[in-house]
Amino acid sequence: MNKTYQELCDEVIVLREQLEETLSQLERTRAHNTKLREDLEECREISHKSLNAALLMRHEARQQDPGTKSLPSIIERQRKFSARTFGPGMRTEMVIDHIRKELREIEAAPFDVTEWVDVILLAMDGAWRSAYAGGSYSSIAVTEAIVAKLTENESRSWPAWQGMDPTKAIEHDRSAEGGDQ
Repeated sequence: MNKTYQELCDEVIVLREQLEETLSQLERTRAHNTKLREDLEECREISHKSLNAALLMRHEARQQDPGTKSLPSIIERQRKFSARTFGPGMRTEMVIDHIRKELREIEAAPFDVTEWVDVILLAMDGAWRSAYAGGSYSSIAVTEAIVAKLTENESRSWPAWQGMDPTKAIEHDRSAEGGDQ
């Protein structure tokens, strides 16, 4: 099918108009995308400033609250609360009973960090009560006992976790300890 010169010219004009419209749309899209990029950058900047402000506020709050600065201060805060709320003395059965209750709650909601923290606080409660009854209580002494136990665990020989049953406790190698532990 041979087209006449006029038909070809008409097609070129139509194609040129379509091309100009497409270029115009691209230009509008680019301008719109530039605006979107600018808006996104502004949102990122606001987000960073908000996060930094929140972190600064949290840091300042912690500086003002001595009960959140260090592990010894947290242990001392827990000791005061526990002695005031649950009474003095060993209270071993009470602490163990409460730990068992919390362990059941962890089994029901293993991703609830607050249940795990309940066990940590109860363990701190038992630790300070034990140290106090032994005549060596101080929040520093309990902290030092935590560090000493962690250091001991780090120095032990442990089996590769990859080959262990993920539902069972992984015990350290006791053969070098000589005797039952």
